[in-house]
Amino acid sequence: MSLLDVVDIFSNLSLIGNKNIAKKKPKVYVVFEILLALSIFWFALELNLIFNLLSPIVFLSLFIAFGLILTIGIIILIYKKNLIEELRWRGFFTILIPIILLTISFASFANRTYEVDKHESLVTIRDPLQGRNISRVLVTLDGEEIRIRVPKSIGGTLQNGDTLSVEKKDGLMGFGIIMVGRYKSSQTLTQ
Repeated sequence: MSLLDVVDIFSNLSLIGNKNIAKKKPKVYVVFEILLALSIFWFALELNLIFNLLSPIVFLSLFIAFGLILTIGIIILIYKKNLIEELRWRGFFTILIPIILLTISFASFANRTYEVDKHESLVTIRDPLQGRNISRVLVTLDGEEIRIRVPKSIGGTLQNGDTLSVEKKDGLMGFGIIMVGRYKSSQTLTQ
């Protein structure tokens, strides 16, 4: 008899004589709970990189919908394999959330890692919005006005007329990625 058997006996003493004894949770839920922890961690790492996309809202909407469709397919497969008998709301969300987060994280990783096209250009800052850790600036890139995120570590205090080196990558999934490089203040350029 191991220590786990002793703990199991004492934890089940309150259930003796109880007619409404809860069934053991199917092992498939334990797998998805482990996946939930891993997917939250990976999503937290990818979230900042998702915001560097040209259209992060479209990206998130598309892959949330794809994750929902994938979840429905996985639930049907789990039912056909008789791994669960009934599906309650908690079980549904235990499967739904990690699948959606893993879908978004994998799509972001694939889009960033396997780039199709990349080019670098210098842009002039217009209309900077200062934030605590991230500043947003309006620039013209490829004839299109866009707002990009500039970390405080790259540029201290951004002003109109400052120059940024911006690298635009077209990812595998078709979403453009903006990476900010060097920063040159307009005050140092005029001196």
